Amino acid sequence: QAALACHDLDVLLRATHAVAALSLAAVSGSLEAYAPEVHALRPYPGAARAAAEVRRLLGGPGGTGTGGARRIQDPFGFRAFPQAHGPALDAADALRRVVRTEVNCPSENPLIGADGTTAHHHGGFYAAPLGLALDGLDLALLQTAQLSAARLAALGRPDLTGLPAFLASGPAGSSGTMILEYTANSALAELRACALPASAGHAVLSHGLEEAASFASQAARQTLRAVDAYATVLACELVTAVRALRCFRGAAALRGVRR
Repeated sequence: QAALACHDLDVLLRATHAVAALSLAAVSGSLEAYAPEVHALRPYPGAARAAAEVRRLLGGPGGTGTGGARRIQDPFGFRAFPQAHGPALDAADALRRVVRTEVNCPSENPLIGADGTTAHHHGGFYAAPLGLALDGLDLALLQTAQLSAARLAALGRPDLTGLPAFLASGPAGSSGTMILEYTANSALAELRACALPASAGHAVLSHGLEEAASFASQAARQTLRAVDAYATVLACELVTAVRALRCFRGAAALRGVRR
């Protein structure tokens, strides 16, 4: 379950760069927050990677912009994207290393020596590294999901997009993409529940001989649920960003994004 969650999440985290870039373009956001100089001062690997990917998507190697920023400072959903999404990238990398160890290394107890005559009773099966990596990833995923929902809400604001409220068309009172905010926030509530650390659990079994548990299995199940919920949040942002860009079609600044 942990390996499956790790694989599925890797796809989603990479897709998040493209979705966030589409949203940033739709609000004519600034790439100042993504500048190499900003991330050289606080060299967190994940944040720097997220910023570089958005720059690449929106402006080529130089990351020159989205066609003219409308504001001095964008909302946090855009301006703090690298800082929120970067930890999720780092947490996913950390989980991948742990999963690789768990998959490729034995945990049998006792360990029988190479000579076949010695036995070592041990706790190598105790999966605290896996449980903690999964719990940490869930919390990091919640951070970037919350900003995805914030960008989704921002795309429905005329003052940010220059488009009708909720990107609506048709008669007055049309709700446009507003319903997607409900869908995304419902999924966000599920993700928030999954982010409660399974590793905080406690159990005493076998007359006290086994007086602790890692709850890594529970953590893996929670991460699978969290990944599904995150996919829903991101999909809602994607649909809304694409609609905003279609309403905004013809803008020269969007040529690179469309490619």
